[in-house]
Amino acid sequence: MNKASVIWLNYNSMRFINLALSSLKSVFDLDYKDFEVIIMDNIYTDGSFGAIS
Repeated sequence: MNKASVIWLNYNSMRFINLALSSLKSVFDLDYKDFEVIIMDNIYTDGSFGAIS
């Protein structure tokens, strides 16, 4: 099986942080386990990166 990468690009996502966290959590609930999660931040100013990481 091939390894999959999930990339989350964050930029001031605090206004929908619950959706973002739910989305990331669903990745970890998958039966497929050969993956990595990469969180990239694009200079947040609203505290959202701290909430995600």
